[in-house]
Amino acid sequence: SAPRNLDIVASECDDRFVEISVRDHGPGMSAETAAKVFEAFYSTKSEGMGMGLAICRTIIESHGGRISLAPGHERGAVCRFTMPAVPGDLA
Repeated sequence: SAPRNLDIVASECDDRFVEISVRDHGPGMSAETAAKVFEAFYSTKSEGMGMGLAICRTIIESHGGRISLAPGHERGAVCRFTMPAVPGDLA
């Protein structure tokens, strides 16, 4: 199969949160599918358990963040999640 291209952007939302946005350039998805992808055991694939994004949501929310997935503007999909910012310099 062809290589996958992703655009990944990290930005500061405010003093409390950072947002990470991951955009792919695949065939995309309907708004209906995007609304269901975080449900446990939901999958559009014939193989797999449908647990991956449900687990991601649980982990992110347990750390005080939020996650969403939406169809891209022309194609693909965009996944965004926020996490609490860590005060100070980590470097």
